[in-house]
Amino acid sequence: MSFLSPSGINKIQVTQCFAIAAVALLTTLLVLVFSDSQAQAQAQAQAQAQAQAQETFTITGRVINGTEGASPPEGVAVLLLVSGADSGLIATDQTPTTPDGRFEFQDVPALGEASYAFSVEYAQVFYGASLSLDDLSGEIELTVYETTQDASVVRVTNQVMVIADIDEKNQTISAIEFVRLSNSSDRTLLPDLNNMGQLSFLRFALPPLAQELDVGSDMPGGDIIPIGTGFALTSPVVPGDHFVDFSFSFPYEGNELSYRQSLPQGAKVYRLMVPVRLSTVGTDSLQPVDAIEQEGNSYRAWESTDFQPGQGLSLRLTGLPKPSLGARLEKSISSANFWKVAIPSAMGAVLAFLLLLGTLKPRWRAQSPLGTSSTSPNQAPVDRESAIQEIAALDERFQQGGLAEDAYLAERANLVAQALGHFDPSEQAGEPLQWDDEVPTDE
Repeated sequence: MSFLSPSGINKIQVTQCFAIAAVALLTTLLVLVFSDSQAQAQAQAQAQAQAQAQETFTITGRVINGTEGASPPEGVAVLLLVSGADSGLIATDQTPTTPDGRFEFQDVPALGEASYAFSVEYAQVFYGASLSLDDLSGEIELTVYETTQDASVVRVTNQVMVIADIDEKNQTISAIEFVRLSNSSDRTLLPDLNNMGQLSFLRFALPPLAQELDVGSDMPGGDIIPIGTGFALTSPVVPGDHFVDFSFSFPYEGNELSYRQSLPQGAKVYRLMVPVRLSTVGTDSLQPVDAIEQEGNSYRAWESTDFQPGQGLSLRLTGLPKPSLGARLEKSISSANFWKVAIPSAMGAVLAFLLLLGTLKPRWRAQSPLGTSSTSPNQAPVDRESAIQEIAALDERFQQGGLAEDAYLAERANLVAQALGHFDPSEQAGEPLQWDDEVPTDE
């Protein structure tokens, strides 16, 4: 065992004191640094919030009337919606126009990624514009127009029907039409729904028995109304270029289909496009043009030009595929019309067979060892002709709806059993049955 001297003990105590002091100093420094960083972050966030709160600006603009000779709209309300890229709606405001059509929005938040949407309603039509912050450096203009109910102001510049697919089994064509149209006037076409005879709306034709209609357009508002062999759009059409696209399906029979393709708004170009994979399908109603590549797909194309409003054309599709024999049989058997025809036909065939047997009036006989008839003298013969007539009357009652199906089937089965039971040779005893025209008599 060793012992420390008093001087050694003093040295150890001094060393321990220095270590404790160093740890305390380091802890204090860390606390000060963290507190200072947190304070700086809070100050920076407050500064950014204050800066954002102070970054507002004023938007000035005017509403002008694009119709020649018309006065600027006075006192119409202009609506402003400010939306963030991720935060949704940020601010809204509304202000009326002055007598010269001017308007002003003050204290509008200035956000680089925001969208500033303006809208104004004039003469029952909404007009609007969506701008970015960079677009608002100067005075903005919103254009409105007077209205018209004359649909002739709208002309179709290009109308294309694309055969998208053909269901050979069900003989159904799926198609898409792309319509590009233009209102080259200085008035908005506003359909008058109270006067349907005026035809103040856009109209589009469809093939016979078309279904699964789906319509898309860049013209907001309005409805789709079935009319004639097509449909109408009640959306206002402001001056400028627009599009209407619609898809549908329609049936065909055989290997060709002809129908009237109406063009109520006319068409500068009408074109038919068929995928190259449908190699047999074509038309002789339009002139062939060069093949078209669209989104990696190749199409054969036919077109014609300069159709006047209402002129239209007779469109004939040729080379349509026919279903295979198996597909036709499957379709026929699964069709309700098949059973409506097949069941009465089968019944008629059975009745004809029974009537034929009743007309021949055959006689069955069996020769027994005793030379006597196998039919019991107490057994009354079944009246075949009466049973057959009752079956015919029963079928007629059922076809006319005068008899429930369960009762009909039960009674008919009973009558058929009666009619056929008279000829059942298994019920005869003795030697094999023989066909004869005479009834044997006992000697």
